[in-house]
Amino acid sequence: MSFLKSFQIAILVTVLISTVGCTSYEPKTYEGKVVDEQGNPISGAAVRVCYIGWGFGDNGGVVWDKVYCSDPATTDEHGTYKIEFAAPASAVLRAEKDKWHQSKSFMPNNNRVVLVKWNDYIRRNKERQRAIERTFRRKTADENGIDYYCRVVRKRSSKIELIIGGKRVKIFQTLLIQEKPLFGVSGPYDTVELMAKEIILRKEEPSGEEATDFAALPKNISCDDKIYFIQTKSRNYPHFLDIMDKVEVHIPSAHAAFALDVWRTSKYD
Repeated sequence: MSFLKSFQIAILVTVLISTVGCTSYEPKTYEGKVVDEQGNPISGAAVRVCYIGWGFGDNGGVVWDKVYCSDPATTDEHGTYKIEFAAPASAVLRAEKDKWHQSKSFMPNNNRVVLVKWNDYIRRNKERQRAIERTFRRKTADENGIDYYCRVVRKRSSKIELIIGGKRVKIFQTLLIQEKPLFGVSGPYDTVELMAKEIILRKEEPSGEEATDFAALPKNISCDDKIYFIQTKSRNYPHFLDIMDKVEVHIPSAHAAFALDVWRTSKYD
């Protein structure tokens, strides 16, 4: 590593340490209720208030993408909880209980978290995927996953715009599961390459699994309007992609975290 590069990193770390040290939030009281889809209270659920920000990693270095959570509060027989915690307005509520799943994000001011029975969540997700496939599968005889993404998926995908390495990119928020999961990015190819090296794919739970093994596909594999692709390197992608309908993507250098819809179509005929 060159002296200049080392100096630049030292300056960056110094700035980040100052940022971490100066970041503080006012303590607040968060009260609410955990219920099922019919509004019935769920007791025994562990509820946390969580947010993502700068912090110190396990090796002592300064990192972004560190998850801060309150101590868990267990709901009583009425499903109610009370949490004292200092967090920004962007914080979210996360409730966990065995055989239940939180399928949506809830802000603390919602005062209400809805959990879905795990078996119902899996069943509905499969039905949703089958409905998507019935509606959008119109594959030609020689069409592969890339062609299908360019022709069909990108037209139905929402996008998020970020600045990465000083360059603007648009990320298509749909992860297509085939042999290897992939998603599209519109922007300079060298920026897409940099982004692929640092992205972290996570389950939404604070202690969930993650994947970091990604790479940009070659430049000549793109849609006609310069949409390039990021794909997992290994065929052994995390098994949670087989059951989640959304996963979180974290890009530390851009201070960004956002969701990708998981679109499972292994067959297009």
